Amino acid sequence: MEQLGVKKPRLTIPAYDRAMYVFMSSVMDGMVGADPFLGKIGVRATGHAGPTRNVPGTQPVDHPMTTFEESFQVHADVIRDTVADEFASTLAQLASKYEEAMGTTLIHTLTDVTEAVGNVVEADGRPLSWDFVLDAIEMVDVSFDEDGRYHLDIAINPDTYKLLQRIELTPEQQQRHDDIIQRKKEQWYAQKRSRRLPRSNH
Repeated sequence: MEQLGVKKPRLTIPAYDRAMYVFMSSVMDGMVGADPFLGKIGVRATGHAGPTRNVPGTQPVDHPMTTFEESFQVHADVIRDTVADEFASTLAQLASKYEEAMGTTLIHTLTDVTEAVGNVVEADGRPLSWDFVLDAIEMVDVSFDEDGRYHLDIAINPDTYKLLQRIELTPEQQQRHDDIIQRKKEQWYAQKRSRRLPRSNH
């Protein structure tokens, strides 16, 4: 029991706090990095407080830096007794909330950018079909590996994705898909060849 008017001394170790922060940040980034979509976004430190210019030009699009905040409590016994499972569960819950917040921010940012550069596919009252996906592929750059396999990430609303899974491509849509990919492949390899051409010095 504390004596009246006498505060119990507290021991703080800054080096321990810094190490814990680095450890938790590393674990959180690793958990979010396991996401197939968010994991492809690089993590880097920045020296400015924003905003970030995502679309340059005469009509630029800027986005403010987003702050993610979440409060949590870990009982002292968990740390003192090294109750790893309970501490890991706390970190997993934090990472899940962090991942959800990052995903929401990313989708909002992508929406603003695609609208600004004109890469938007309008439904115009048409029923959902694979033609919308093919229209989107027409608009973007597609990369290929050495074996000719293409790499393309498309973010689709989960409900829309479920609906698309129930719709089969028609023979015409499949042919259009193959034609688009073939054109993209030719463009990709043509760009690679042009980058490898030696430059003459004058």
